[in-house]
Amino acid sequence: MNILYVVDLFPKLSETFILNEVVELTNRGHSVQILALRNPQEKLTNEDVLKNNLLNKTSYLELPNSLKLKLTYAFSKVFYNNILNSIRNNKGKTTYKDLIKLSYFSTRYSNVDIVHAHFAAQAAITGMQIAKIINKPFTFTAHAYEIFKEKNYSRNRLIMLVENASKVITPSKFNKDYIVRETNCSEDKIEIVRATICPEKFKIKEPITSEEDKIKIIAIGRLVEKKGFEYLIKAMKLIVQRNPNAFLNIIGEGELENDLRKQSYNLGLAKSVNFLGALSNEKCIDELSSSDIAVLPCVKARDGDLDVCPLTLQEAMAMEIPVISTTVGSVPELIEDGIEGILVPERDENALADAIIKLIDNPTLRRKLGQNGRMKIIKEFNIKTQVNRLVEIWQTIIDNNDEDKCKDKIIEKFDPYEYWSSRSKKFGKAAVGNLSKPIEECEKGSEAGKKKLLPLFASFLEGNESRLLDFGCGYGRFTRNLSEFVTDEAWGVDATSELIEIAEQEKTNQKTFFTVSRGNIPFSDNYFDIVWVSYVLEHLIGDEKEKIAKELLRVLKPNGLLFIVVNTVIGHQVKQCDIRTFNWYEKVFTPIEFEVKTEKELKTINKDNIEELEKEYEDIGQNLVLILIGKKPKTNK
Repeated sequence: MNILYVVDLFPKLSETFILNEVVELTNRGHSVQILALRNPQEKLTNEDVLKNNLLNKTSYLELPNSLKLKLTYAFSKVFYNNILNSIRNNKGKTTYKDLIKLSYFSTRYSNVDIVHAHFAAQAAITGMQIAKIINKPFTFTAHAYEIFKEKNYSRNRLIMLVENASKVITPSKFNKDYIVRETNCSEDKIEIVRATICPEKFKIKEPITSEEDKIKIIAIGRLVEKKGFEYLIKAMKLIVQRNPNAFLNIIGEGELENDLRKQSYNLGLAKSVNFLGALSNEKCIDELSSSDIAVLPCVKARDGDLDVCPLTLQEAMAMEIPVISTTVGSVPELIEDGIEGILVPERDENALADAIIKLIDNPTLRRKLGQNGRMKIIKEFNIKTQVNRLVEIWQTIIDNNDEDKCKDKIIEKFDPYEYWSSRSKKFGKAAVGNLSKPIEECEKGSEAGKKKLLPLFASFLEGNESRLLDFGCGYGRFTRNLSEFVTDEAWGVDATSELIEIAEQEKTNQKTFFTVSRGNIPFSDNYFDIVWVSYVLEHLIGDEKEKIAKELLRVLKPNGLLFIVVNTVIGHQVKQCDIRTFNWYEKVFTPIEFEVKTEKELKTINKDNIEELEKEYEDIGQNLVLILIGKKPKTNK
């Protein structure tokens, strides 16, 4: 599976839940690409980021300095149709530069199977917009600050994201119930996938051999209000009065660091409370391994922010270290009071001190809670089981995704008569086929001519081709003939929606048809073994031919076969000199070298004599139809 992760910051030291997910997916062979809105520029980086080479898989939402953008694409109707709805519902500032960024990165990630974002904020909006543009399913994980914190929360934004996502992921039932209430969405729309850890990384803590009254308490988390550190420091004042040898190590940094240091000093706890600053995940594990009790007294912050099943408590539980927290939010989903740890009311330093003293005085209880805690992590908060669940969700979305409807989202349907008529007014008859004949009659004649070419076509195949693209398939009936030559997939595409609708009514098995916008073929690079293009290039005007040629070359595999049938006269009326001149093919389809044959006699002709040959055909009142056959080299010359 090819997954695009869109995140606010990467690599972020405190967001190990994202890192754990990405690493586990990568270890299973999934391709994960990361698009971060910003680089946090932190001094420390978790070792897993470097070990798994994730920085090389990460891009930042900035345009390359050397990028030469075609503004006609960035501001095309197709582009706007796909993202304007998102922009209208987002009150944030959206500039032309933002639109160009989305256009550029959408092109880079067009080959992904699904787009997933973490945090229901700007990263999710960006992920949603990219998913719309590249026509891929979108999911996001809603965590905490962006849905609970008043300053960061937008109900309209959450509703918009939920409506546009195939599924919403969230780490707790508490979160799920909240999102259902806020958005009035179906409970089935939201899946609980825990943000969690890899238990194997955390060894069971060895018994401490020092004196029994030497108790090391540890608290890990950002120094912000919702972590409740001020109440832990107040509790420590009561604890050291009972046990002067107890001490607390606080790991983390944040906006309240100076206030907490001052509070500790004023309470006379300078020797009992140590601030270790921010540490990597690996260093945190080292500190945990020598600790007796882990505490995180979570509170609901004044601005509404909440913690969700904190990973630092999960890590301690995985090492059989007894934990103490509060009954706030989703914490009871992680810790059942008296079973895997102890829970106390929030903002209650007395109850917190009593719980800590209870564990200090009872080593047997510490062991029991620690063992139960590890079992809880292994069974329910294990990155392997949670990623299993996540992959199942994504695979179901991908499997059930209606390909035809998805394709329709990224294209402009138009009436073929209106299209060709408008071309006729602009360019004269050069753009117009013989509109005096009904489309169906033209199609039947074309199909009969194509069938005569099948033996020639087959003679160039190696017999192991698996995917075929019939570009300009019309009704798609001939695509069925071509599909017999490949083992897996046969795709028919056409710019005329009227023809595709008929093709869809008649389709069977894996012969799939959809309309495409001119100049854009929505397949990944090197996708097809065979590209068949018959009676298409002569109907294009201006730079449309070059755009299509580049796209056809892009989706064709190295050593893949390109089979082109082209009429040198449009509608038996107007000559297309650039199409007729063989130099044009050599130029736009470089590095393919073509063998050229005539349709009538299927004989190879001298490329330099095409114009002379056409005149001979014109003199006898016949069209010269050329067949160009070539293979894409395995490496460019």
